[in-house]
Amino acid sequence: MVDVSIIIVSWNVREQLRACLQSIQTHSAGVICEVIVVDNASHDESADMVAKDFPAVRLIRNDKNLGFGAANNQGVKLAQGECVLFLNDDCELTGNIFPALVGLFQSKQKLGMVGVKLLNRDGSNQPSVRAWPGVLNQTVIQLKLHHLFPRLVNRYLMTDFNYSTAAAVPQVMGAFMCMPLSLAKQYGPFDEDFFVWFEEIDLQLRLQRDGYVVWYEPSLVCIHAKGQSFQQLARPNAQRLFNRSLRTYMRKHHGVLAYLWFLSLHPISMILAYGAQMVR
Repeated sequence: MVDVSIIIVSWNVREQLRACLQSIQTHSAGVICEVIVVDNASHDESADMVAKDFPAVRLIRNDKNLGFGAANNQGVKLAQGECVLFLNDDCELTGNIFPALVGLFQSKQKLGMVGVKLLNRDGSNQPSVRAWPGVLNQTVIQLKLHHLFPRLVNRYLMTDFNYSTAAAVPQVMGAFMCMPLSLAKQYGPFDEDFFVWFEEIDLQLRLQRDGYVVWYEPSLVCIHAKGQSFQQLARPNAQRLFNRSLRTYMRKHHGVLAYLWFLSLHPISMILAYGAQMVR
């Protein structure tokens, strides 16, 4: 019986993906893991590298980039583990966290999802817990006002959160999310109306509305390089994708008026993104 199914969606980060897979091989004793890589039409030979160097990995080669949620859903259909871990391709394990991770789901009732302590490559803490996106805090972010007045988003970013303490939280970063496979299948898990961004928040919100707990566990650690795939995109293109998913989230959870509000802000945010691209 498989204990943990690890699903990694990859796009054009071959060497980071290699390091991720090597870290899993090194730090997975004591549990039975299966690894599923879903390659979203990379052009850097990532899929060939996986096939050649990691033959035990189950590889899905997509002909086009389906986005984060849809690609993860492909992996869930193949998964056989008791738990499923959605792991970014720019993550690396530094120790064997799997026995403790599986134990959390065995010891806590109504546990819907677990996130761990994420570290930057230099060992510093990477903020990974946030409150729910709302009309006000996302308006501030769309208009880039948080660069001038960072306190406006302190509550959303939960800047006072104690990352050394385990706790139930609103949402954990999508780079490392573990949940029971049965629950993942029940919830979709991801709404494919989102191409990238906000689909993991939508899932965690749906879980909590049904009484499940999202848990942050600082005793388990993972290194996350953060945003390696999307650093390849020009800033306006990334902003366009972000805006589309934000509008989808707002329509779904805040209604049509919120959707129309952010639709009206889209041209402004794009102008700001083009300006930032020019001065970068």
